Amino acid sequence: MSRAPRLLTDAVARGASPRNREYAISDTKLKGFALRVLPSGAKAWIVRMKTGGKHRRLTIATFPETDADAARARAHQTMARAGAGSAIAFKESDKPVITFRALADHYIKAKTPDWKPSTKSKTLEYLRAQLLPAFGASPATRITTAEVAEWFFDYSSRRAGGANKALGSFRAIMKFGRDNGYLPRKAPDPSHPIRYNVRPSRGRLLNADQLAKVGAFLDNPPQRWRDAADAIRLIILTGCRSGERNRSCRVRFFFQNFAKEQSSVYQAPYQRFITLG
Repeated sequence: MSRAPRLLTDAVARGASPRNREYAISDTKLKGFALRVLPSGAKAWIVRMKTGGKHRRLTIATFPETDADAARARAHQTMARAGAGSAIAFKESDKPVITFRALADHYIKAKTPDWKPSTKSKTLEYLRAQLLPAFGASPATRITTAEVAEWFFDYSSRRAGGANKALGSFRAIMKFGRDNGYLPRKAPDPSHPIRYNVRPSRGRLLNADQLAKVGAFLDNPPQRWRDAADAIRLIILTGCRSGERNRSCRVRFFFQNFAKEQSSVYQAPYQRFITLG
């Protein structure tokens, strides 16, 4: 028996009351990590994972002896160790092929011509701030799953979304190395067993009536809300993401032509330039 997933904290663990049957509360931050609550009132941190083709449930600590953050860190390590067997281990006698820093340099040079400036900027940011300090000097074939897991959890505790993106860059660099001959074709990806942080839901979808109300407001907003209405219109019609609308930028867009071409539900009655930031 399980309850709805929650971000597991010490407060959540303390507030989990025993029932007639045991149950578990899954963590929304780390998939497979959960709090098990027994009818006796005893509470334990557990990990659910699949190893050797079988589903397993491991108890990794008890509460309150181990707090939520420490238990989640242990869960990361447990999953990494359990998944490491799926990777091909290199012998100590194998000659290291290339350092991660040199591999990343080749990756950047090859990919830059096809990237947007924003993609290049973000990738370099994660490399310089996270990946190169952690793995730059290491031979790419010597980086272990445990090392990646330790780095990923530490970064996740501060910026879960940033950790996901940096991990994605790490995996892309390793794949580039295998595909382009910088690494052996069968070189393992030490990050393979590590799971991305689960992103919490940002809200809910609007139904047809609610969307109609939004459209009516955007058609004729009060004067003091006109700038806000224009910003909302921009987000709806362009799919502008939160990071893009938060950065200072000047967006020039003809709403009427766009609406006629892209939307059969709502058409803007005028054209104007919008300035954000």
